[in-house]
Amino acid sequence: MADAKSKSGGKKIEQYRARPRQFVEPNEQELKARNKRNIAIAIGLATFMAFVFITMITRSA
Repeated sequence: MADAKSKSGGKKIEQYRARPRQFVEPNEQELKARNKRNIAIAIGLATFMAFVFITMITRSA
């Protein structure tokens, strides 16, 4: 990757977005809700993958 200084005539290239300054720690209730949501998404994806797999097997036979 080329050096940022060489392209801009010696100036540092600014980022197009501001960096976050404050980070909010999630509380216990938010962590539990996030965990449940992640599990639900994983179950949904696994079900969809099984459905596609079974559909492919039954159509090829």
